[in-house]
Amino acid sequence: MNRRLPIRLLSLVASLALASVTNGQYLFENLTPRDGLTTREVRAVYQDKQGFMWMGTMNGFNRFDGNQFIAYNHSTPAYPKTLGEIVTAFAEDSNGRLLFGTNNGVGVLHRSTGAITELQVSGARNKKQTIGVKDFAHDSQNRLWVASTRGIFVGNADELRPASELYPFAKELDSVICLHSGFVFDSTRNIFWLASITGLYSLDLKNKKLTSWRNNGDSLPIYNSKRLNSVAVAPDGSLWIGCVDENALWHYDFRTAKLEKTFKVNENPKWILTNGCNNLFFDKQGRLWISTWLFTSFVRLPDGRFENVPYDETLPHSIGYGLVNDAMQDNFGNIWLATINGVSKLPASSYVQNIIKTPTYPFFFTINFANVNVIEPTDNGIWWLGKMEGLVRYDTKTKKFERFAPHKDGDRWNEISDVKIVEREVWCATLGGVQIFNPQTKKFRRLALPGPKDPQQEMNWIFVDKMKVVWLATWQSGVYRYDPASKEIDHFFTQADSTQVFKPKFSYSILQLSDDKLWIGNAAKGIVIYEQKAKAFTFPSQKLLSNETIISMTEGSDNNIWASMSSGIMKFSPSGELLDSITVANGLIRASRYENLCIDAAGRLWTRSRESLFCIQTRTKQVTKVNIDVNFSFNDHWNSLLYRNKLLYGTMLDNVVIIQPEKFQHNAERTPPLISGFRVFEEETPIDPNEEIQLSWKQNFFSIDFSSPFHREDATIQYAYKLEGFNTDWVYCGRRQTAAYTNVPSGSYRFRVKTTDANGDWNTQERVINIRISTAFWNTLAFRLFAGVLGVLLLLWLYRLGQKRKRQLKIDATIDYFANSVYGENSVNEICWDIARNCIAQLQFEDCVVYLLDKKTNRLVQKAAYGPKNPKGHEIINPIEIEIGQGIVGTVAATGKPLMIADTTNDTRYIVDDEPRYSELAIPIMHDNKVIGVIDSEHSRKNFFTDEHLKALNTIASISSNKIAEAQAEELAKENEIKLLEINKMLAESQLMALRAQMNPHFVFNCLNSIQECIVTEKYGEASKYLNKFSKLFRMVLNNSGKNLVTMNEEKQVLELYLELEQMRFEKSFSYEMQVDEDLEADEILIPSMLLQPYVENALWHGLMHKEGERKLYIEFKRLNEDVFRCVIDDNGIGRKKSFELKEKQSKSKRHESKGLKISKDRIDVLQKQGFHATLEMIDKENDNGESTGTTIVVELSTFLKN
Repeated sequence: MNRRLPIRLLSLVASLALASVTNGQYLFENLTPRDGLTTREVRAVYQDKQGFMWMGTMNGFNRFDGNQFIAYNHSTPAYPKTLGEIVTAFAEDSNGRLLFGTNNGVGVLHRSTGAITELQVSGARNKKQTIGVKDFAHDSQNRLWVASTRGIFVGNADELRPASELYPFAKELDSVICLHSGFVFDSTRNIFWLASITGLYSLDLKNKKLTSWRNNGDSLPIYNSKRLNSVAVAPDGSLWIGCVDENALWHYDFRTAKLEKTFKVNENPKWILTNGCNNLFFDKQGRLWISTWLFTSFVRLPDGRFENVPYDETLPHSIGYGLVNDAMQDNFGNIWLATINGVSKLPASSYVQNIIKTPTYPFFFTINFANVNVIEPTDNGIWWLGKMEGLVRYDTKTKKFERFAPHKDGDRWNEISDVKIVEREVWCATLGGVQIFNPQTKKFRRLALPGPKDPQQEMNWIFVDKMKVVWLATWQSGVYRYDPASKEIDHFFTQADSTQVFKPKFSYSILQLSDDKLWIGNAAKGIVIYEQKAKAFTFPSQKLLSNETIISMTEGSDNNIWASMSSGIMKFSPSGELLDSITVANGLIRASRYENLCIDAAGRLWTRSRESLFCIQTRTKQVTKVNIDVNFSFNDHWNSLLYRNKLLYGTMLDNVVIIQPEKFQHNAERTPPLISGFRVFEEETPIDPNEEIQLSWKQNFFSIDFSSPFHREDATIQYAYKLEGFNTDWVYCGRRQTAAYTNVPSGSYRFRVKTTDANGDWNTQERVINIRISTAFWNTLAFRLFAGVLGVLLLLWLYRLGQKRKRQLKIDATIDYFANSVYGENSVNEICWDIARNCIAQLQFEDCVVYLLDKKTNRLVQKAAYGPKNPKGHEIINPIEIEIGQGIVGTVAATGKPLMIADTTNDTRYIVDDEPRYSELAIPIMHDNKVIGVIDSEHSRKNFFTDEHLKALNTIASISSNKIAEAQAEELAKENEIKLLEINKMLAESQLMALRAQMNPHFVFNCLNSIQECIVTEKYGEASKYLNKFSKLFRMVLNNSGKNLVTMNEEKQVLELYLELEQMRFEKSFSYEMQVDEDLEADEILIPSMLLQPYVENALWHGLMHKEGERKLYIEFKRLNEDVFRCVIDDNGIGRKKSFELKEKQSKSKRHESKGLKISKDRIDVLQKQGFHATLEMIDKENDNGESTGTTIVVELSTFLKN
C-alpha cells in the first residue's frame, strides 16, 4: 500500500500544482462578490483608455479601479429600466463614452455627467424586437459593429442600424443568431468573420461580398460545417474556429490552404472537444486561450504545444472556473478571464513562479498533511525535501515524488529538519542524529557522533563550508565538525575540555563570510567566530553580539552581516560593529522569531516566521508582509526559506513555494493613479479627468478618490497628493486613497497625486487634474462696476420697469386668453379669425393676417385678416396666396424662423400690398418641427415692433399651433370617416354577394341527387357517409357566413369537405393534395371566409373535369415572411384558354357566369384598400410546345388580418 500511495497522490499533485505561464503553471488573482462584484457570473471584461477595468455581470456592470468596485444596474437611478441587466460586451467611442451591450439593447455611459442612455435601433423590423447583444467589434474606420441575437448592426453616435441597410449584400446576416466569441474583425483582410449555428460567414467590406456555405466561390473547407461557436484570427493571419459538428478546434492557414483539426487535446481521452470551444482569444504573446464546453480551459503556446489551465476549487490561486465567457489582455500584459465564478487575473509578471503541493505519507500525526521542513534543490533538477514523514525526492522534469524513510512508517524518528548534499550523498538532520542517504542504493546509514549524551542526538542544522567540511548542530550536545577527507569529528560542547574557548550547548545558525570566517550563533551566548586559517575561535567586541540569541544570519553585497535576534534584525560590520537595526517600529511583528535570513540580488532582505513571509527594503527599512495563499484555511505558516540561483525556495505547510524576487514589487514604469471618484459635500459628482473641473464658490468642500491599478497586488504602494495653490507641501497619506478639502478659496488649482515605485521611491509620473472654483459674485470687479452703474440707473430703470410691466400685463392677458380659449366649432377658420382679431385688440397692432400652408399646392393661403386690408370680419374675398420663399412671409415659412423688420424700406424682400408700411413682424406657426402657417403684422411706424411683441406673438403661435393642428386633424378625420363608411359599405355589399354565392346551386342539387341515388340503389352506408359530409359542410358554411374572417384551419376544413364530396360524386376521378406550412399558426392566422372555394371549384369543374387522363389538384398554404403567407391552387387541367373555348360553344342558356370568382376578387381589392397586403395572380401553365398544362392561382394575404 505504501508503494502505491505516492503514485495515487501524484495525480492529485498534478491537478493541484499552480505556477507561472513560463513553466506551464497558472497562478491567478480572483475577484468575486466577496471583493465587491455584483454577481458571481461575469459575462464580459474590458479595460478603458483611462485604465479602469469594467466587468459585465448578470446584474449590471462594475467598474474596478484596482481596489474597489462601483456597480451600475437597475438600482442605479440613471440606469434605464428598458435596458437589460445582463451585460455581455463593452466598447468606447471617440467621445470617450462607454458603450455596454446587454440582453436587451445597448447602453451608453456618459462619464462626464454620469448619465446612462440607450442607443436606439433604427429599421422597421427591429422597433418591437429585443436586441440581445453578444459582442462588439470595430472596423478599420473605428465604427462600432454589434453582433446580436437579431443579426449584425452598425452603430453611430445616436443609433444602431442593421448592417444590411448600409451593405445590402449582407442581407443574409439579418437572420443570423450570433454568439459571444463568434464575431471578430480581421484587420489584415478588412473583413469580419462570423461563426454561428448556421455556419461561417465572411463579410468583405472592401469588395462588398458575403461568403458562406451558400456562396463559397473558392470552395474553402472552412465554410462546409454549419454549427460553429467561436472564431479568432491569429497574429499570422490564420483562422481558428470552434466546431460543434465535428467536436473539434479548426486551424486554417490561408498561406498553405491547409485545414488542421484538433479533436483531443494532447491526446488525453478526458480532453475530447465535445461541442467545440465556446471562447477563443489571442494575447499579445501569440498564445491562444481556449475555453471549452468541457468546463476546462487550455492555452496553445506559439510553439504549438497545448497546456491545460487547471481548476481546483480548494486552491485560492486556481482559475475561477474552467468555463470562460470572455478574455482580454490589459495594457500591462495581464490576462483577465470572465468566468461563471468571478474574474480571474493572470499577472504578466507574477513573482510567485510555482506552488507545488507535496503528497502526504503515513506519519505520526492524525492531520491530513505533513510539513515540508526544508528543501535542498540541486543543479540537475532534483529536489530533496525534508518532511515530517522522511526524505522525499522530487524530479522537476517528470514531476514525480518518491519517499524514503530511515525507520518504519509513522515513526517520529523519520522527521527531517535539515538536508545537505555531501559527496553525492544526502545528509539528513533527524531527531535521532544524522542519517546519510545513498541515492544509488536508496538506503540510509547513521553517522556516529561522539559525546556524553545518548548517541541518538536531536539535530538542528547541517552546514557545508567552502572547504567541504561539514558542521553539525544539535539541540543539546553542542556543535560537531566533520572532515570528510580525514573522517575526523571535532566536538564543541559545554562539558568538553575546559581549555576550549567555544563551549556551546546548542546553536541556531551558522554563516560563512566572504573572507571564509565562520560566524556561529548560539543560544544566549551571542556569536563566536571561527578562523579557518588559524583554526581558532574568537569573540566579537560588540556586547550585543556576546549575550544575545542569534537566530539567523546572512551577508550582504557590502560584506556587512544581518542578524536576527529577539530585539529585531541588526546590521553589523565584519568586525562586529553595530551599523543599523530594523525593529517593531519599522513594521516587524513583536515576539516573532525571524529565521532563514536571505539577501536577494536587489539587496532586499527576506525572512520568514510562523506568522508570515517578509521582504525588507534595507535602504528605506520598509517592511512588507508577503501574503501568498496556498489554500483557503491555513496560510503564512512558513517552515523554511532558501535563496539560491536568484530564486527563493520557501516551504509552507506541505507546499513548496518558488518566488522570483526580482519580480516582487516590480511593475515596470508604474502608471499614475486613477482618479476614481470626486465628491462635493459627500455627494458623488461625475467628472472628466481630462477637462478642468468647474466648481461654484459654494462647492468648496470636496474630496478626491484615487487608486493605483496595482493597489491590491502590491502592499508596498504609498500615495502622496498635493493641491497646488492650497497645499504648501505634499501630503503623504500612506495607503489612504482619499484627499479631502474644506473651505477652499476661489481660484485655479492643480491636484497632483503620485505613488511609490518598487524601490519605495516616488514616481516622477503623476496624475493631474485642474480645478477651478469661481469667485463669489460680490468679490468680482464686474460686480462693483455694476453696483456703481446700478445706482445711477436705478430710477430710470424703475420708470421703464413700470412701463414695461404695463405692456407685459397686456401681453400676459393676451397669452392667457389664447391658452384658455375654447372654440365652439373648433374649426381652423374660427381659430385663425380669433388670432387676427385679438392680436389687434390686445397688442395694439394696426393689422394682423394669418396664413396657413396648403399642402397640395405648397403655398401659404390667407385664412384670416383684420385691419385696413380686410375691414370685414370672418370674410375673405380672393384670399392672397404666397409662394414659399417669396417675400418676408414666404421667407419665414421657408426657414421656420421669425423675422422682425424694423425698416421695410431697407429690406428688398418686402412686398407692397395695398399701401406701404414701414415695419413688419412675421412669426412661423410650427407643429412637430414643421411650418404649418405664418402670423404676419405690419405697422406704418418704423421700429414699432419690440422683443416683447416677438415673444408674445411667438407664444401665441406656439399655443395656437396645437389647436390648429388638432382642428385640421379633426377635419381630416371626418373626411377619412366618410371614406371609411364608403369602404365598409363596399365590404358589406361584397360580403352579402359572397354569402349568396358561397355554394353553387348546381353543386347543392347534384349532391342531393347523389344522396338520393345512393338511397334508391340501397347504398345506405355510402348515402350516410355522403349525407354526413354534406351536412357538416353546410353547417360550417352557415356558421362562417356571419364572419368576415375565419381561421386558416376552418377554411382548410371547408375545402377538404367540399373536395371529399366532389370526389364521392365523381367517383374519385381526380386526386388532390393539400399542404400547410409548419411555420404557419393555422389556428391563429385569419382569412376571409370562403375566399378560396370559388377558385377550387373553378379548377375542378372547368379545368379538370374536361381533361382526359390523370387529374390532379394541389393546394398549398406557405409562409413567405412574418407578415405575409401565400395560398397556391394548382391543377393540371385543360387551362383557361381551352375552357373559354368550350364555354363559347355552349348555348347561351347553358353558359354560367361565376359570381363567386368576381366576389373573391372584389374582397381582395377591399383588403388592399384597407391597407392590408392582398394580391391575386392567375398563371397559365404551358409546355415547350405551347400547349396548356393547367392553371395556377396564387393568393397572397397578410398574416395580421383581424375581424
